[in-house]
Amino acid sequence: MEHKHSQLRFVTPNERHMGEDKVILANRKQTIESAKALNPARWGSREVRDCTPVPPTTLNPVKEPKSIDKMRVA
Repeated sequence: MEHKHSQLRFVTPNERHMGEDKVILANRKQTIESAKALNPARWGSREVRDCTPVPPTTLNPVKEPKSIDKMRVA
C-alpha cells in the first residue's frame, strides 16, 4: 500500500522524488476543476484543493540550537 503524504499534496515520496508529482497534480487539478464546473453547488464558495507542487523538502531538517536567552522565563 502506498502512503500519500499530505505535506506533499497527497503524492507518494517516490512520486515526488521522481518528479512525477507535477503531472499527477496537474491532472488532479484539471479533474477537480471539471467536477466543480459540472456541479458548482457542491463546492459553494470554496476554492479547489491546492495542486501546486511543493518546493524541495528534507526529511529531517537540521534545527538551529535554541539560544539561552530564548529559554529564560521572565
